[in-house]
Amino acid sequence: MGGRPKSSCRSPAATANFARGKACKPSGNRPLKGATASQPRVQTLPTLFRFLGFLAILGAIVFGGMLALTIFVTPEQREMSAPIPAQRFNR
Repeated sequence: MGGRPKSSCRSPAATANFARGKACKPSGNRPLKGATASQPRVQTLPTLFRFLGFLAILGAIVFGGMLALTIFVTPEQREMSAPIPAQRFNR
């Protein structure tokens, strides 16, 4: 089977270690690319994907707010009158 080594990061003990700031180690016989014996490489999302995800969530919140305003707020109709100076009529 090839591919990435299986990780033991899904066990309850690994979750508790992660909460304490400790990274989980891969349980395969092959270390991850770029890992050293003393400090394994932790896999994280690339910065661009994190940024795009943040923008998508922010856009969804703004869109949801605008949609909620159009559904729940009804404008009040009223008459409007504005004084017009007489100089505009005498041209």
